[in-house]
Amino acid sequence: MIIRLFLALLGFFLLTACQFNMSPDTAPKASIRDLCQTIGAVEAGNATRESAEIALAELRSRGTFTDRDLQSIARGNVRIGMTEEAGLCAVGYYWYGVNETVTAGGTRRQYVMGDGNYNPRWYLYTENGVVTAIQR
Repeated sequence: MIIRLFLALLGFFLLTACQFNMSPDTAPKASIRDLCQTIGAVEAGNATRESAEIALAELRSRGTFTDRDLQSIARGNVRIGMTEEAGLCAVGYYWYGVNETVTAGGTRRQYVMGDGNYNPRWYLYTENGVVTAIQR
């Protein structure tokens, strides 16, 4: 639990303290997580819209997400029914806690979203890799 909290806080620090710049040369080498973080960093002022457009184009070219998921990712909106990876991409792969339950029926996760200070706080729920609920 402490390790997860540390990693989430480290991710938050990196997201807010770093500039996410993406170019046509660096995008093909970037991980999906880096591409998603670049898209999500625009709102915080840590990436340019041009970088986000390059990252989005790279995600589109990889075929990892559906067109509908890419539209949601571009707007930063999570929707029920999208894959867990697409949902996390839509929020820039940022959360500060995750609770996981493994049962005979599969894996359920509750991602705790927000700024790390419980303000605002919302939850993203997934089951077997699909977003099943959003609590705000």
